[in-house]
Amino acid sequence: MSKLHDLHPISPAGNAAEGSTPQGTVQVSAEPHLQIALPPRWTCVEVRSVLPGGSSQPLLAIVEDGEHNAHRIVLKLRQPEMKSRGDHNFEGTSLACELVCSILARALGIEVPDYGIVELDQQVIEEVRERRLAEVLKRNIGPQFGCLFLDGAAEGPPARADSTEMNDALEDVAVFDASVINGDRQERKPNLLRWKGKVVAIDHALAVPVHQLPLLEEGHPYFFEPSNIREHCSYTPLRLQKRPFSRLHTQWRSGFTDEQWVQVRNSIPSSWERNPGDLDKILAFLRDRHLRSPRVSSGLCEVMQ
Repeated sequence: MSKLHDLHPISPAGNAAEGSTPQGTVQVSAEPHLQIALPPRWTCVEVRSVLPGGSSQPLLAIVEDGEHNAHRIVLKLRQPEMKSRGDHNFEGTSLACELVCSILARALGIEVPDYGIVELDQQVIEEVRERRLAEVLKRNIGPQFGCLFLDGAAEGPPARADSTEMNDALEDVAVFDASVINGDRQERKPNLLRWKGKVVAIDHALAVPVHQLPLLEEGHPYFFEPSNIREHCSYTPLRLQKRPFSRLHTQWRSGFTDEQWVQVRNSIPSSWERNPGDLDKILAFLRDRHLRSPRVSSGLCEVMQ
């Protein structure tokens, strides 16, 4: 196995230098549309341990990229062993949500760890000594979701952001989560890291829950409830700042091309869908979500002020 590389800085959205990170080439569209970074394929060469925290019990693993550079990653499985019976996971659809939200967040300028599709094979599983973990891995041969492990990252947002840049980043995360209906980034479980002076959004497995819900009337908006906003990890540092919660929507309204949405859809492995039609519901919801941006912003303003 090649030497384990030090973690690279997170690539700025739409500005990754080719070869500088394991993320892969950024797909650039003509202005004014946004840029997307499609997921590279990584090969798992070692599964080390179960990471603390996380209801789906993510794993610390080593992967190699297309140039045989090794990287430490957080590995999310298609069929994980959940920590407790009441925890939610939607198998392949949860991995698709992880990937799509990572692509979308990065395109919009939100920091996320470099992400990729990880191929897990029988040979790697045979080297796992812990019997119970090996059994879980055996039912997950094939493509899984992975993102870079950020060594030294601290969990949660600062109690009070000490810079305009930090406040702007927290605002963008709040707007993003309200837009994709991610109620899983709460103060008690922030799924937000502080790393090298930035806030980094992780764990989107339960976002875009439209696939879980029965079909309602056409055009149902699916907005965050006020309780979701008050429980969000950005509520304490941002409340009473009279922020407009519109920065991210200015970006989002630039939009994605039809070709980009097709690229995103085609990048998702066929096994990442728990029920037929899940992915179509998720992508249709996200394609039109920018049309709801005024209501998303006003809902955040009403609760945060």
